[in-house]
Amino acid sequence: MGYSEEQVKELEETIRRSLCDAVVIATPTDLRRTIRIDQPTVKAFYDFDINLAPYLDEFLSGKGLRPT
Repeated sequence: MGYSEEQVKELEETIRRSLCDAVVIATPTDLRRTIRIDQPTVKAFYDFDINLAPYLDEFLSGKGLRPT
């Protein structure tokens, strides 16, 4: 996931303390496989159609790199 063990534990504790009807998991990884979540959960799936090429080109140009 890219988080330290301490950060994962803090996230688990934050969710555990949350008063909610359900936890919506909208991360690329399924958090239910990484941390314990006692509340009901639902995994959200989404897709978006955005052309990121202009942003990537601008970013690379700003770094003095040539876009491919």
